Amino acid sequence: MSNEIFIVTGGKRNKNPFSMKVLSECYKAGIYEIDFSKKKITRQYLEDKPDYEIYTKSYSFSFRSGSICNDDLYTCTHSEIIHFNLSGFKVIDRFSHPLFNDLHHVNRIKGKIFFADTGIDHVGEIEADDKVVIKTVSDNQLTEKPHLEIDYRKISTKPHQIHPNHVSFINEKMWVTRFNKKDAICLDNPSKRMDISCGKPHDGLVKDNNVYFTTVNGMIVVFDSRSLKCLSCHNITSLYSGLHPGWCRGLEIVGNYAYIGFSTFRWTMSINNLKFLAKNVISLGNKIDKDLPARIVKYDMRRQIIVDEMNFADREIDLIFSILKYEHD
Repeated sequence: MSNEIFIVTGGKRNKNPFSMKVLSECYKAGIYEIDFSKKKITRQYLEDKPDYEIYTKSYSFSFRSGSICNDDLYTCTHSEIIHFNLSGFKVIDRFSHPLFNDLHHVNRIKGKIFFADTGIDHVGEIEADDKVVIKTVSDNQLTEKPHLEIDYRKISTKPHQIHPNHVSFINEKMWVTRFNKKDAICLDNPSKRMDISCGKPHDGLVKDNNVYFTTVNGMIVVFDSRSLKCLSCHNITSLYSGLHPGWCRGLEIVGNYAYIGFSTFRWTMSINNLKFLAKNVISLGNKIDKDLPARIVKYDMRRQIIVDEMNFADREIDLIFSILKYEHD
């Protein structure tokens, strides 16, 4: 098959011990080029000094989900959209706005920038004059509209009501995954919906005539993009014995293979998000943190087997958001 070069966004977890009293975590943000076939990080870009003029210490510092357009990566942090050049492996531009709070995904489509603004339960678009236009992800329009006089970058809005994660264009319409609603909806017509009840979704990837979603409990759910019917559901974690392999997000499809990211577990404000682990998740805290490194799993969707994986056993990466195929000379 072709080369297995990918761009991974995410970061490194700090070394502070787990505590249910201190749920805000700090990360070192990272962008990585990896050669999956050689199990090697070939290049990496790290940041560990967020600008606290546009950032709050109560949120984790990591590069979240993004998209590649030609030789450029568009990704985000909690309160910035980042334009990153992959040839030089350096930041080209940064953009921030008072409405940004816990950004989760940036997608560049047809020359336009779209983003999931998770902290205010909206999605947005950046227009040519840097004007930010936002749209609710609520199908009943009950989500509170953000107040333009508030700088949302500096406050906590948790817990999120809907928690939009990933923005995609399906049949020329904008769709977004909704973590807490276990679905994806069309923003132009919220009655169009894909039910993802097997887990809380994170990534949404459009390939040919299919749409692929990951759920954080380790599923890949496949829909037909035209009929919106569910075609298949793949339980990746059922192929592991023992402890759950990690918090699942990050997905790339290459031919019949899916490359899926599993992060070391993130302890969140909502223990409900970890119910798939065990009845007593607190007792698992130390063991999970010690024994389960982040990894990228290569899964044959036709044969429904794991054929390979790349572990980050030395904690080179703890958090995985995007896994993006990178074609370059």
